[in-house]
Parts: sequence; structure tokens; C-alpha cells
Amino acid sequence: MRKILKKLLKAIFVLKLYKVSHLEILIRDWLGIRFKPRSSDGHLKACIQWIERAWRACKKTGISAAYSLRFGWLPAYPETTGYIIPTIFDYYYYCKDRKYFDMAVSMAKWELEIQLKDGAIPNGYVGKDPTGFFLTEKQPTVFNTGMVMLGWNRAYKETKDRIFLEASKRAGNWLVSAQENNETWKKWHTPIPNVSDFHTYYTKVCQALIELHLITKNKSYLDCALRHLNWALAQQKENGWFENNSFQKGVQPLLHNIAYAIEGFLFSGIMLKNDIFIQAARKPAEVLLRKFEISKKLLKATYDEKWASKDDYECLVGEAQISFIWLKLYEVTKDARFLNSALKMNDHIKTTQKLGGLANGIRGGIKGSQPIFKEYAPFNYVNWAAKYFCDSLMLENRIMKEIEKI
Repeated sequence: MRKILKKLLKAIFVLKLYKVSHLEILIRDWLGIRFKPRSSDGHLKACIQWIERAWRACKKTGISAAYSLRFGWLPAYPETTGYIIPTIFDYYYYCKDRKYFDMAVSMAKWELEIQLKDGAIPNGYVGKDPTGFFLTEKQPTVFNTGMVMLGWNRAYKETKDRIFLEASKRAGNWLVSAQENNETWKKWHTPIPNVSDFHTYYTKVCQALIELHLITKNKSYLDCALRHLNWALAQQKENGWFENNSFQKGVQPLLHNIAYAIEGFLFSGIMLKNDIFIQAARKPAEVLLRKFEISKKLLKATYDEKWASKDDYECLVGEAQISFIWLKLYEVTKDARFLNSALKMNDHIKTTQKLGGLANGIRGGIKGSQPIFKEYAPFNYVNWAAKYFCDSLMLENRIMKEIEKI
């Protein structure tokens, strides 16, 4: 009894459960109590405001990686700040509030300060990492570099300021030089415990390289992207599942990783008008659509090579990504199944988002795991989940407006 009491007291102080907002979320998730979904516009606005608070928490530099029940706002995260920049530009066009345009430009300028001399972006956070998850600091990292390029590419398109283009070119040049044996990237992975040797989901990096190629007409960026995309195609099994697609060795890929791989193929295929890449994305997206429709309208956190899962929790960022992917596939194919499932998925994610209350780190945010205490980013509201939920809701809004015109 004494040991149980000791553990309980430790949990109360570590997770700050003396805060009503923290305790409420933990109890709700433990009991499976969901929130009532509201309008997509209301959920989108709350999510963007959470991202804005995460930016202000880091003194308007990059965006805080997450709000942690244990540590509060974490330091700024260059990787995800990079690919949130296009989301903020999109929201500016959605709401016509100039402050979001300026916010996106400010973040793109901050990323310039992070870039290493060789053009790469380092791993980890900017500032002391209280979680101790990343093993080293200031190591050039392939995925982070690609994600920040997505932000610089968009900032250049919006502002025509060549400082962003030149930064993206330096990053692209580093990615080309870092690729080995005319195939894929075999090093400069994110230094985390037991990191995998190969990463199929670097197709998302290819998206950034192809964007840069279309801007500059420099074929070296396209060739680099195609080498990895073709390598990644060889990792896809007949049933659509991707091998070598986990963050760490010996574990099944998260829905988050699977979605990254799909995204990279889909957007690369759209930009290059390459049906092979689009079909490589569509195949697993359709498998997940069927999984979603025959389940309780949710997806599992991980899947094995037979698309089976023993998980008892959801990876919310992966679900938001998949919803966004389904909506893009609807735009490409006009297959209404993708639209219908995406609308249901967005409504499902809404039930995990708290819209009211005084807790700035919780209100409007999206958790890593549902329930919050499960394996993926436990006890954290992560900025990349918020990013993808905003992307999906904005794309939903655009599609529904177009349908209403018919």
C-alpha cells in the first residue's frame, strides 16, 4: 500500500496533476470520455491559436515542440517549425489576417539562424532538452533539413526574397552530397536510441527537393529525389506496406511514419505528374481507408507487414496526416470514398481536442497519443499533430466550398 501511495504521489507531482486541466485530461482519457465536436472552422481556429501560443512560448523564434504535462512548453523545434511555415501561410489566405503572413516569414528567418555552415539543419531542439530524448546536438540531419526546406521554399514563393531561396539551395546541395551510392541516405539520421539504418519515409524529403528543382530548374535536386523515390518503391510490398520505415530498429512503423512515406510519394507524384508515385501512395491509403471503415472509425498507432496491429491506442498525428492524404487523393481521383472517410476522421479527431478552458498548453492542441498516456509522445500535445490537423481542416473547407458551387 505504501508503494502504491508513493507512486501515486510521484505521478501527481511529475505530471502536475494538482493542475485541474492536467487531471481532467488524464481522467477523460482513462475513462474514454470524448469532447463534442463543433464546426471545423472553430476547431481550426483553436488549433492555429495553440500553434501561435507555442510560438510565443519560444519568444517568437521557432515553435515549441510540444506542451508537456511534465515539463510545460518544450524548446523550439526547427524540423517541425520548418514544415509548419506553409501551414501558417495557408491560414493567412484562409482568414486574411496579415499577422499570420508575418508570423510565417518570421519563422522562416529564424530558421536561417539554425542552418549549419554546410547547409544542413541539425537535429533536436534549440535550447536545453528536458526530455533527454536526443542523443547529440548540432549533428546534420537529413529529415530536418528537408522539412525546413519546405518552409524556405514556400517563404521564397510568397516573398520573392532570395535569402530563403539561397538557404534552400545550400540545404539541397548538402542533401545531394550526403546521399550515398546513388541510392538513398544511409547516415545523418536523427540521433535517437536504436535508430534505424534506412528510412523509407524520407520520401517526404524528396518532396522538398522536387519543389526546389521546379523553382531553380537544377536537375541535381530532381535526380537526388528520384534516387530515393525509386529505392523507396522497392521497399513497398504488394499489399502497399513499406519496409524500412520505422524510426527505430525492431519496431513496427507508426501510422505517422507510414503517412510520411505516402505523403512523399503523393506530392512528388503530383508535382512530377508521375502516376507510378501516385499509385504507390494510393495503395496503402486505400488499405487504411478499409481499415478505418470496418473499425470503430479510428486507426491503430502501428501496423505490421500484414496491416495487422495489436495496439490499444491511436497515433493522432498519423490520423490527421491520413485524413489530409485522403482529401488530396479525392482532389486527384474524385473518388468519393476518400472524401467521406476524411470527413469522418476529422470529426473523430475533433473529439480529442479541448476547445475551452484556461490552460494555454492544452486548449486547442492535439495530443501525440490517444489516450495521452500511451507510447507515442506520451503526456504531450505536439506541434506536428496540430499542423496536420490544421492542414486537413483547411483542405476540407476548400473542397466542401467547391462542392457547394456545383
